[in-house]
Amino acid sequence: MRIGTGIVKLTYEEQQIARLIAKMRTDTNKSAGTHKNWGSKDPYEIDLISFGAEMAWAKTANLYPDFTTQIRSGSADFTFGYGGQGDVKWTGMEPPRLLVKVHKVNDPYDLYVLMTGQFPEYEIQGFATKDQIFNARIKDYGYGDTYTMFLDELLTEVDI
Repeated sequence: MRIGTGIVKLTYEEQQIARLIAKMRTDTNKSAGTHKNWGSKDPYEIDLISFGAEMAWAKTANLYPDFTTQIRSGSADFTFGYGGQGDVKWTGMEPPRLLVKVHKVNDPYDLYVLMTGQFPEYEIQGFATKDQIFNARIKDYGYGDTYTMFLDELLTEVDI
């Protein structure tokens, strides 16, 4: 199946599921002291935006989203039928860019998907393979060295 860039909107029912999963992830992370910190953003909003992006990608790729709510680190956001794995990255940065922490080179995924937008409507901006992202420039945006690719460097279509 070939997938390209484009807009994906979650249905009302998908939005309700995303809200439930985001709330459960937020509660789990708060109780474990591991919630994400994106400046002044509310942890629930971070989980909702992130999971919404994962769900929008899964919908587009005809994949089953990861509904787990326990603490997870280093686990893939999706798995392809052939066993390959991938990671969905959402950004609100302008201009948009795909960011992957340098330490992830030790646990790479086969495909990275860059999403933008706001819940419940997202845009698939592009894709990078592990070889592409881990050969990209490294930049520190204030939270450690990060592989960085801009939109014009990303693939606009992939076969999954």
